[in-house]
Amino acid sequence: MRSYGGPIPRERHYYRLSDVEKYIDLNQLSSQVNQLDVAGLDPEDANNIARFRKAMERRAQGKPGVSIPLFDE
Repeated sequence: MRSYGGPIPRERHYYRLSDVEKYIDLNQLSSQVNQLDVAGLDPEDANNIARFRKAMERRAQGKPGVSIPLFDE
């Protein structure tokens, strides 16, 4: 998502799990992602894995899906 609320546009990344699960079973995907070693990955791929894991943690905690994206910190 890009926002233009200030002088510099900001790019934000998040996962909407309801969109992902249209294409693949989330339990199967999560199992495969959790086996990955992020140490050998480039930073962008490692960040994507971290975002996915964070989204799965929120779901496991019973937190609602993201209607307003949770931005990277």
